[in-house]
This record gives sequence, structure tokens and C-alpha cells, in this order.
Amino acid sequence: MHKIAVLLKTVSNPIRVEGHTDSRPISTYRFPSNWELSAARASTVIGYFTAIEKLDSSRFLAVGYADTKPVRDNRTESHMKENRRVEIVIGKSNKTD
Repeated sequence: MHKIAVLLKTVSNPIRVEGHTDSRPISTYRFPSNWELSAARASTVIGYFTAIEKLDSSRFLAVGYADTKPVRDNRTESHMKENRRVEIVIGKSNKTD
């Protein structure tokens, strides 16, 4: 993640961090559903970038998609593993030239 932070420090664009899960239901005290788990994944990444790498928190947006945007079907453990992910999306520049 440090290498990504180095890249993010070179641009001023807004950054959306998207958390995803596989399709297996979760129901714990901390994560009552995949929605909370996916949002926590995104927020954890933002926490690293802002607390450890000192990036400006106003640039970030956390989004939790739960299992609604899989990259693979959830038929095998390896496919489910690929769906448990965080994506970092660099938005359009805020600059108006």
C-alpha cells in the first residue's frame, strides 16, 4: 500500500476506495452483513493512507458494495477470494484549466 500512496501523493485528484465481499452471508456483532464488512474494508484502507501516509482525508470517499459487483462467480474458494477485495479509483482532477 505504501507504493500506491507514493503514486497518490503525485496527484491531487479525489479518490474513491471501494470495498467488496464474496457472496457468503456474514452476521457478527462487528459486521451484521456484507455491507458493513465491505465498508470497513474501504475505511481501513483510507485510514492507512490518511494516518500512516499523511494523505489529505478530504480527498477520500469510502464505498461499500458488499457482494453486488463480483469480478468472478462465487462457485469456488479461489473465485470468492478474488471477490474479497478493495479497489482504489482515482477520480477526475478538481483543477479547472
